[in-house]
Amino acid sequence: MGENKPEFEQEEANVRQTSVGNISAQRVEIHQGYATHVQASHDVTIRQGGAKEVRAQSVTIRQGVGVTVDADNVQMVQGAAGLVRASDAHVGPGSSSAAVVADTVKLEQSATKFVLARDSVEMDQSGTGILVGQHITAKDCGAVLMIANSVEGNVSVVMDRQTAIGFGAAFGAALGLMLAVFGILRRKK
Repeated sequence: MGENKPEFEQEEANVRQTSVGNISAQRVEIHQGYATHVQASHDVTIRQGGAKEVRAQSVTIRQGVGVTVDADNVQMVQGAAGLVRASDAHVGPGSSSAAVVADTVKLEQSATKFVLARDSVEMDQSGTGILVGQHITAKDCGAVLMIANSVEGNVSVVMDRQTAIGFGAAFGAALGLMLAVFGILRRKK
């Protein structure tokens, strides 16, 4: 009978100045390298490197990039990510992300296009396109659209919930009218 192999055979894997496909270990460190798929039972650290897909308990990105990052805890400093899914996400100084979906989110001197926090968002000198959270605490921040149950601090918002509803209704009416006119013009030909 075959032996039961542990899920992660390697305790530690290092990718340095090279590219690899799939990598799996308890701990993974990428330094000036690239990996397509990274899976770790504990930590993944990316320094001046990148990965397409990362799954781990904890992910730290410093001057690196992760296209999709799934972890309990994500920390980024001067990094970038496409999609971050986490329990706790910290998008730190000089970092950016297309989307962050987490229980709690901390944005510090960073930019994110979309933030969905199931619980709270703490922002300091950061900007976001769409910001959704239960409780938002902000200092010198900006958002295009913000939806929250409570807000503390100062956030410059281009559109609040009522403005967005009004804009959507007006846009929908204009689009409907334009399609009706084009339909009439097409029938006349």
